[in-house]
Amino acid sequence: MTTILPILMLAVWTYLASCFEAESFQNLYVNRIRSLLFRPITALERIFPQSAPEWVAPLVMFALLPTFGAMVAKFSGTGAAVTFCGMTLRPANPDSFGAIAVTIISAFMLLVAKLSLLRVLLVWRLGPASGSSPVEFLETATWPVPKIADSASARPSSGLGASPTWIHAAITGAVFLAGAALALAASGAGATAAAGASAAPRLALAAAIDTLLVLRSMLLFFCICSFFGFGIGPGAWSGPGEWMNFLGAASRDWLGDIVRATIGREISFGAIGFAPLLLFLAIGLIHPFLASLVM
Repeated sequence: MTTILPILMLAVWTYLASCFEAESFQNLYVNRIRSLLFRPITALERIFPQSAPEWVAPLVMFALLPTFGAMVAKFSGTGAAVTFCGMTLRPANPDSFGAIAVTIISAFMLLVAKLSLLRVLLVWRLGPASGSSPVEFLETATWPVPKIADSASARPSSGLGASPTWIHAAITGAVFLAGAALALAASGAGATAAAGASAAPRLALAAAIDTLLVLRSMLLFFCICSFFGFGIGPGAWSGPGEWMNFLGAASRDWLGDIVRATIGREISFGAIGFAPLLLFLAIGLIHPFLASLVM
């Protein structure tokens, strides 16, 4: 439940954020998410007055997802959990609807923080003016973190200069901390202020290290998509062929940016690139080591 549902919430959150960022419609990935969610959100819009803003329906759908997830988790007995470098936190009361909902929300916040940290890496390595479609997508998916960072760095009185990347990283850290604090509150492990204050930063750091696992999952997913999408011609624009074409092109887009931001160059033998595989294996070694230092 706390694996699939945060991803669904992220998709709806991206739709919601795009309502406030008209230029995000031009991004291929944002546009694809809007196309997938158009029918259910349009159906939900019918219960609101025609004068209601565009963002009302996706906001309601976003609020309903953790509520629905908590109901399913409670009555099915599956429960909810958040993992920090292998340590799992579950609601103190598995029958508590509120605790389950808070755990789901904390899992979503931590997912947004991990993607935001990944965006910091991409912007830092590729440059803020790289024109990267994955970076632009992450800017919408992690809204309003990039917006707050840009606004803070643009204020002369803030004394923060013109480097929103580090401000973005600091705000991302705050989201990690908030997500960890919510998970602690739901689990009862942070029942006292002292316990929460001591455990939350450590769990936030563990969640930041788990960004490597998100990156590793993305590498695996896009490598598989690249394999199945390889050789699908641009003329296949209907049915399953269109999706294979889209995923194949998207995988090359994402893998290219990730490799350039981490390894720095492609490592290939003929037409076959080995850099994503090497990075996948390297993360498998680095993550346990870093996790052992924190947990």
